Amino acid sequence: MKAALPLLIFLLAPHAWSASETDDSARAFVLDWVAAYNRNDPALMAGFYAEDPRVTVMVSVGQTFRGYQAIAELYRSDMQVVEFYDSYAKELQVWTEGDTALVSFEHFFKYYVRPDKSRWNIHIRTTMTLRRDGDGWKIIQEHSSPIQGIPRATRIQSSTGS
Repeated sequence: MKAALPLLIFLLAPHAWSASETDDSARAFVLDWVAAYNRNDPALMAGFYAEDPRVTVMVSVGQTFRGYQAIAELYRSDMQVVEFYDSYAKELQVWTEGDTALVSFEHFFKYYVRPDKSRWNIHIRTTMTLRRDGDGWKIIQEHSSPIQGIPRATRIQSSTGS
């Protein structure tokens, strides 16, 4: 608990972080990331992350991936088995301070599982830390989790019964 307290104080300090509408580039970057899911291109998705061994992704099923190479492999292996579609964000909030941005949103998407031909709706909360890299942004930390009271995944029943 002691380690989390300084982070909590840092994040809640009203003078340090404020919602910013003056830097729409971070908002646009995240919306591009959300839309990129629909392209099912693992190289495109990996390109949103800092090429750094410390970059971390924690997915909503509880797995953690550390390092750019592990994240690139995650997208490559996932997209061999599933096809993502209808990805969009709701309740997007972006806070910026200098070369750092904190992002929070509800992420909705669907995916098709090739081996069993099942389709799924996903509804999760995603938070990200972004770092400005030259003229753009890169993800340095991402965490997705279920939202209390909302099913994380629901199977889409097709008209053919699958």
